[in-house]
Amino acid sequence: MTKAFRDKIIAKAEELGWNCTASDENEWEFYQMSPAGEDFGVCL
Repeated sequence: MTKAFRDKIIAKAEELGWNCTASDENEWEFYQMSPAGEDFGVCL
């Protein structure tokens, strides 16, 4: 996966309200936090 493609994925996720971290090309974490403390995340 190229850096440009990874940056596009992260930008789109953030546009949709998700936070995203990519520790490497094979591990991604998407998460959202709510004011009520009902945070949600998924690691792929």
